[in-house]
Amino acid sequence: QNLPGFGSLNPRSEGVRTLGTLWSSSLFPGRTPEGYNLLLNYIGGSKDVGIADLTEDEVVAEVDKGCREVLLKPDAPPPKVIGTKLWPTAIPQYELGHLDLLEELR
Repeated sequence: QNLPGFGSLNPRSEGVRTLGTLWSSSLFPGRTPEGYNLLLNYIGGSKDVGIADLTEDEVVAEVDKGCREVLLKPDAPPPKVIGTKLWPTAIPQYELGHLDLLEELR
């Protein structure tokens, strides 16, 4: 189905491990066969570091479960996984007190 917009963010209060999803097929039309959507999912983060201990199949299952809860219809077909990539230190987390720490290091 045609997805409006370009993505969504999931607050932790949603109860899913997927932090957000970009609808790449909406951002870049023509990159998928007719009737398909390409979804790029971000999962884990500093509050869910245990995701790195899961197998690739378990990560895919967590993403699929979360997408079905907040984005997809429950009877959507199973995902066709193009690939997965683990980035252990992808986005820095600036915790409370970060600026004080930087000042102390100077």
